[in-house]
Amino acid sequence: MKRRIFSILLALCMCLMLLPATVFAEPTKTWYVTQNGAGDQNGSNWANASPNLENVMNIKAQEGDEIWVAKGTYSPSNDPTDTFHLKKGVKVYGGFSGLGNETELGQRNWVNNVTTLSGNDKNYHVVTCNDPTATPDDTRLDGFTVTQGNAYDYAQFYSVIGGGMLNSNSSPTVANCTFSGNKAYNGGGMYNETTTGGPSSPRIENCTFSGNTASIAGGMYNSNSNPTLMNCTFSGNTADDRGGGMSNNDSSPTVVNCTFSGNTADNGGGGMYNSNSSPTVENCTFSGNNADYFAGGMYNSNSNPTLMNCTFSGNKATNGGGMNNDNSSPTVANCTFSGNTATNGGGGGMRNYESSPTAVNCTFSGNNAGYGGGMLNYNSNLTVMNCTLSGNTATTLGGGMYNIGDANNLTLANTILWGNTAGSADDGPDIFQNFLNNAELTLNHCVVDVDNKCKFINSPTVNQTNVFATDPKLILLGTNGNTVTDPANVYIYGLGNGSSALNAGLGLGNAVKGVYIPDKDQRGTTRPQGTGVDIGAFEAVFCTVTYDNNDGVGDMAADTAVAGAEFELPTCTFTPPTGKQFITWAIGSAGSATTVNAGSTYTFTANTTVYAIWGIPVTGVSLDKSSITLNEGDTDTLTATVKPDTATNRTVTWSSDKPEIASVDNDGMVTAESPGQATITVTTNDGKKTANCLVTVIAAAKEETITFDPAGGKWPDGTTAPKTIMAKVGAEIMIPEAPVREGYEFQYWEGSAYQPGQIYRVPSGGHTFTAVWTKPSPADPTGTDSADPTGTTATTKPSGTTKETKPGEVLPKTGENAGTDLLPSLLLFAAGTLLLVLRKKKAEQRG
Repeated sequence: MKRRIFSILLALCMCLMLLPATVFAEPTKTWYVTQNGAGDQNGSNWANASPNLENVMNIKAQEGDEIWVAKGTYSPSNDPTDTFHLKKGVKVYGGFSGLGNETELGQRNWVNNVTTLSGNDKNYHVVTCNDPTATPDDTRLDGFTVTQGNAYDYAQFYSVIGGGMLNSNSSPTVANCTFSGNKAYNGGGMYNETTTGGPSSPRIENCTFSGNTASIAGGMYNSNSNPTLMNCTFSGNTADDRGGGMSNNDSSPTVVNCTFSGNTADNGGGGMYNSNSSPTVENCTFSGNNADYFAGGMYNSNSNPTLMNCTFSGNKATNGGGMNNDNSSPTVANCTFSGNTATNGGGGGMRNYESSPTAVNCTFSGNNAGYGGGMLNYNSNLTVMNCTLSGNTATTLGGGMYNIGDANNLTLANTILWGNTAGSADDGPDIFQNFLNNAELTLNHCVVDVDNKCKFINSPTVNQTNVFATDPKLILLGTNGNTVTDPANVYIYGLGNGSSALNAGLGLGNAVKGVYIPDKDQRGTTRPQGTGVDIGAFEAVFCTVTYDNNDGVGDMAADTAVAGAEFELPTCTFTPPTGKQFITWAIGSAGSATTVNAGSTYTFTANTTVYAIWGIPVTGVSLDKSSITLNEGDTDTLTATVKPDTATNRTVTWSSDKPEIASVDNDGMVTAESPGQATITVTTNDGKKTANCLVTVIAAAKEETITFDPAGGKWPDGTTAPKTIMAKVGAEIMIPEAPVREGYEFQYWEGSAYQPGQIYRVPSGGHTFTAVWTKPSPADPTGTDSADPTGTTATTKPSGTTKETKPGEVLPKTGENAGTDLLPSLLLFAAGTLLLVLRKKKAEQRG
């Protein structure tokens, strides 16, 4: 009994000894850092925040601790090797205001409270994590802008890598960070490596790499590393050699929901360069990247990447605008290559050199190259399944695809090559093939016009099974399913009603070169939707169109239409109700405002019933005028009367047989365009009844200039310059009021002695009127003296357009004799003559 009690007491003592270590263990510590520090600066809280982030990160913080950093700029010490060490088990968060009111992580805002870690262009690595035991779950850098790291010192290996951040044999999480303006020989923004110890597999989330530079990998370099990147952006990074955005060497990164845009590389891989690597790239966009030589978007060398649901658009390189594969075997599924360019070489969308790529459910559209606008294959073993290549252009050969070499073994199944363009119709717009020796091309259930759109050199072996040369009726669709017009903006090509590709593909369960027919299309739509798998990257969804007679008589069979594609409504074969006729189809209900005429198209998106609409027929139409005459430039409006007044569809259309002479708008307004005759016709939509009006257009009179020169006088407004009037030939204008001139009196307007207020008919060639003035003589205050110091008198018209007045000439509108000063002399001469005669007779009588 005593022994039992002793055992119990001993056990209790042991528990009490362990209790302090278990219950009273020190909690995880949070360190607080602000740019200028506060209080005691011991980092215990915001009131006593430390100003020395380097000291807190490198020395004070221990595993399990967190460091909260307020907005501002922080830098390591001045030695190039100094760096912010991210320790195992420590989480460092930026983006706090530092005002002292933040007690939870959720209260920070790293967007507004920018927290910058700067290497001041002298530290090799702004941030370093090199603990092999660090994991994404326990080690974290979050909410910072990392900038001005400079790893371009060739003194040692570690001085040329990872300007922004170096992760060596470690796997932290880096989230909500921006790496910008960093530089290094390799990996300007970040360098991840595995040398000894644990692997380097960091997790990078919601980060941006922009404006970083390097010889290799401006944004990120992965060496024997397997990082996971999610929701990241690589933009505007530059590499002197390769991998503007990212370079992977012996690595297998996983890249999801990331964007690579506007990155450049002098050699190859503007967006991404893969060497001996097998990255997985999913839901990513490569756009607007550039490389001087190969692969604006992605370069694969001895690599086996897997790409799913990616878009390559607007990338440029000399060869392989979107992607270049060199001795590689990529698997590309549900991807779009659009608007990429191989500026002087081949393979606008994709270039394959001694490679074995597999492309499934992919679209190649609007790509451009010297040859092989959509794709170039050289000595390659290619498998293309359920893909669409359309709208691609080659300035020389092979708009859709260019195949060359003696080791090519190309298989295309369930694939469309249609509507591509080459240098000429004889240059293989859809396929150009120059094979030697044992090279083969296999077309299995494809849509391509082999006879007219393909060019084969050296008699290659072309195996054909169920190849269709009729129009697939492709519909250009954007990323949101909207229709577009530019092939460079296409995400996928839909299939229209009547497409040769509908239900015509190789069925599920079949495999070609080990690749099975996909059970979904590029968008994720289940195959098949109809009676068979569709050819191409798009699987059409169908809907049923049924017809209701709406009190008519009879039945019409239902139709099957492609959802989202234009469908032509048929002629109505129902028997109409008594006294009525078919007018149109109503969509969805008899009272629907959406109506479509038979023979016109409508786009159905779901099963729909259309209703026959009946009405009173039109019996005729008339116009209020059968002929009109218009001067050029004039207008007149015609009025149409549809009969009977109770007709259901009274809509009319207007037309002109010679719109260049007389045009007409939708309201019947006629415009005289040029001289001649034209017939205007009004046509009823119902019954196509017509009425005509003959329009005669007369040439418009030419407009001339009439000038009035005050000749030294002033107009009533005080101006002295000549005034002009523009008027058509034959028009009548009124002569303007007279000007005034100090010391002179206005007589008339020279030309025909016109007076103000008179009417003048405009002649061809125009006319100039000049004011004629007289100056009153001191001996003749009444103004009868016509002397004019300027040489212009009332009896002479100086312009040369009038003649000198003669005695007895009556001036227009005056009624005055121009020569009344000669009359007395004439009377005196006559009287004298008569007196001489009388005297002579008297002398004769006397004699």
